Amino acid sequence: MPNSKELDNIQQQAKGCHQALIELERLAGIADSAETIRSELPNYFAVYDAAELHSDKQRELELYEEKSQQRRIRRRLRDLYFSISDLEFRKRLISHDREAGDIALRFFQQELADAARNLDIARSAHNHWWVWAAFWGSLIIGSAYYFFGLIGALGGLLLGFFNGRHMEQGASRARETAVIDAERELQEAQAMWDGVRNEPQNFSQREARTGEPDTESQLPAA
Repeated sequence: MPNSKELDNIQQQAKGCHQALIELERLAGIADSAETIRSELPNYFAVYDAAELHSDKQRELELYEEKSQQRRIRRRLRDLYFSISDLEFRKRLISHDREAGDIALRFFQQELADAARNLDIARSAHNHWWVWAAFWGSLIIGSAYYFFGLIGALGGLLLGFFNGRHMEQGASRARETAVIDAERELQEAQAMWDGVRNEPQNFSQREARTGEPDTESQLPAA
């Protein structure tokens, strides 16, 4: 299903905030370094040497490496931002980074809400098949009576019944398919939300206010 208006609005806000952050990094002379840090891929080579290909153990190690890489990126970005000597500029950068993180969190939360709404819609979809079945049934019976009289009407009644059953079964299959797809999307959105909602941001609120490292916000080693 298409994105909701709310999700589209959040995407536009995220795009604008990211562009503003990149521009600030450019003015600070750290844009290239920040992009290099953000684009660095996890080290999967060690994972492939440590577990059997396509095994559950391999996927477990891949997830661990991905989370470790996220921590390494956060730590290196923190070091890069705190290397900026201008305090006020540093505070602006940190505030924009936190704003980008807040918007990203809102995006995943809205995505989950949309997925739940879409499931409700899917469960109630195709419930009005009987309206069209009644319309076509009346049309078939009326046409058969007009051309063939009472015998034709009886035949039209039988044809209308089978047409209605066909429409009912088609609507049921379409609804089941839509529900299955919507349930899968909801599970994926829930898993994504569960994975990001408790993730720490790169910087704390206190660091955004002071521009100085907060020892309580230091990330654990990867």
